[in-house]
Amino acid sequence: MTIDFNRSDATLKRELNKLHGVDLAELFTASADGEKQRILSVIDIKTLSKMIVELDDDLQIDVFRTLSNSTQSRLLNILKNDEIRTLLLGAGELERSSYLANLKAEQRAQVNQLLTYSETLAASKMTNEFIVINQDMSIKDATYVD
Repeated sequence: MTIDFNRSDATLKRELNKLHGVDLAELFTASADGEKQRILSVIDIKTLSKMIVELDDDLQIDVFRTLSNSTQSRLLNILKNDEIRTLLLGAGELERSSYLANLKAEQRAQVNQLLTYSETLAASKMTNEFIVINQDMSIKDATYVD
């Protein structure tokens, strides 16, 4: 996949935000440093969240560290708990704590719990987030999204 980085920020943003997370991660990984910075500067936070989880585990934290504090906080609040766990595995204990401070207490506790599991356990790959659907709910009610 080739992207013309000579295009305007608005045009580049439209192109990049249309890409699937895997494709954007491949493009990001193959890009030169200046192009990587441009990608990070133009994509929206939702697209960033889809891309970062598709990067190699060790690259995730490196990219995360380059983001502003406000972008880091917004990103952490979009990612699922298991994705946050994977992202923060590459961070040191003190660094991890500072990132987790951006989460609400309940979510922070859940992510911390996931971080305690050994890489060899299935629990380290799972999430502790779930939905509950009552058997008397209609399909419409069960699929309604706020």
